[in-house]
Amino acid sequence: MPEEIIYGKTGFKIKVPMASCTIAAGANEVLQSITAVVKSMGLDVEVTPVGCMGLDFIDPWIELSKKGYPSAIYANVTPDIVEQIIREYLDEDFSSAYAFRFGNTDGENVPLLDELDVWKNQIRWISGKCGIINPESIDEYVAVGGYQGLKKCLSMTQEETIEELKKANLRGRGGAGFPTWIKWNICKEQPGDVKYVIANCDEGDPGAFMNRLLAESDPHRILEGLIIAGHTIGVHKGFIFVRAEKPLAAKRLLKAAEDAREKGFLGGNILGKGYCFDIEVFLSAGAFVCGEETAMIAAIQGERATPRQRPPFPAVKGLWGMPTIINNVETLAHVATILNNGWKKFAEIGSEASKGTKMYCVTGSVKRTGAYEVPIGTPIKKLLYDIAG
Repeated sequence: MPEEIIYGKTGFKIKVPMASCTIAAGANEVLQSITAVVKSMGLDVEVTPVGCMGLDFIDPWIELSKKGYPSAIYANVTPDIVEQIIREYLDEDFSSAYAFRFGNTDGENVPLLDELDVWKNQIRWISGKCGIINPESIDEYVAVGGYQGLKKCLSMTQEETIEELKKANLRGRGGAGFPTWIKWNICKEQPGDVKYVIANCDEGDPGAFMNRLLAESDPHRILEGLIIAGHTIGVHKGFIFVRAEKPLAAKRLLKAAEDAREKGFLGGNILGKGYCFDIEVFLSAGAFVCGEETAMIAAIQGERATPRQRPPFPAVKGLWGMPTIINNVETLAHVATILNNGWKKFAEIGSEASKGTKMYCVTGSVKRTGAYEVPIGTPIKKLLYDIAG
């Protein structure tokens, strides 16, 4: 992890999670308190908004990282204890910390985050940067390896990218688990120059917030996967379909797209490779049925969101009658990871039928509510008892 991501430019960084879940728990008030306390103490500190780690049971949390000190996470922070936390941290009194994340922690009676059941039983491939980077900073995304998968894709043929996904055995994460490479190949082989790709961030299931977490905490990962999909299929226009009840997710996806255009990752002649692709963030009206792909297509076309009979499937006849690929945002996040790390690493874990990881939300009568990323095939018992408690 680059030092600037951990400690900031000043050598002392305080991270505050600013996502829908943490804001609802009081993160805005905590941020205001930190800003006031830092000013009154005369500290040279970089106060940075980050995304959500998925550990909702400790919201709102903050993380203090100063060079020469361990990086400490504090749980369930309220505005009135902010000054006490900062003073204790600077005095090297870490007794009230929830866990350490980075740095030398020898001799301290505080657990490492990596040692906690809620963390060590996860494999955080697509959620690993959530809660670490500023979701509204493309520079931070690039600093931790972002858009490397896109760079690799632009140097490959369409067939090579599809073969990579085939070997990885990536299946859709939002529906029936259809092999991603087959869907993409069907669309690629359709005649015509006009095709579309849609990222499904509708997520209307009660209690589910995996897609929202990714969009709010690591939007560039979704965008990178969508651009890779466009290049592989031969598409020049994409959509990200976001439920209207997720305004912060839409805001951050729009910001990510603006910054990506400015840096040459989106728009005309991407990274000087001659490929042109742009996206539009589309806010749904909020109907649950919009999560079904043919209803989603109808909504984007300005029609009533009504599912239609299939076949023909959208990969053959979709948006405005053109071949269209619809992938869940979690699937697209995995695409970026596979292209970046290679299919072999992805295929190391998972079940025989489906490789990689899957995100699950656990709410209700458990000790540790949250969104957790585990290998496909993980028993529900392990998710509920070992992780969520």
